[in-house]
Amino acid sequence: MVTGKKKSAGSNRRSAGKVEYSAEELAALQADQEKLRKEIRNIQSKKSIMKSKEGFSEEDERWLALLTAEEQLKALRADTRTVVVDETKEKLAAMFNGIEVNNLKAADAKDLLAQALALIKGKGAENDNEN
Repeated sequence: MVTGKKKSAGSNRRSAGKVEYSAEELAALQADQEKLRKEIRNIQSKKSIMKSKEGFSEEDERWLALLTAEEQLKALRADTRTVVVDETKEKLAAMFNGIEVNNLKAADAKDLLAQALALIKGKGAENDNEN
C-alpha cells in the first residue's frame, strides 16, 4: 500500500517457478555470498515443496531445472570454512616430556609454569627446551 503497487506486483521472477540465471545474476550472487546462500535455500525449499506434491516425478523438467540451478549455485560458493588446528597441546606435551613432576625443584617448577603460561597466551615457546 505504501509503495502504491498492487499486491501481486512483486519483482521476484523466480516466484513463478523460473530458475534460470543469467551470467550477470550468477556473478552478482558469487560476489554476495549471503544472497547466494539464501538463493540456494530457496531452491532447496522449492525442491521440498515439489517432492511433497501429488504426482511428483524425478523426470519432470521443472525438477531437473531445479537440480541444475542448485548445482550451479553450489558451484559458486566460496570455501569459507577454515580449520584452525591448535598445536598448544602438542607443544605442552613436548615441553613436559620426560619431566618428573614429583622431583621438580620449586625454581624449576616456576620456570616451567612460566613457559607453559607464555605458550598458552600465544607468546610462543622461545624457552621451550631449556630444561
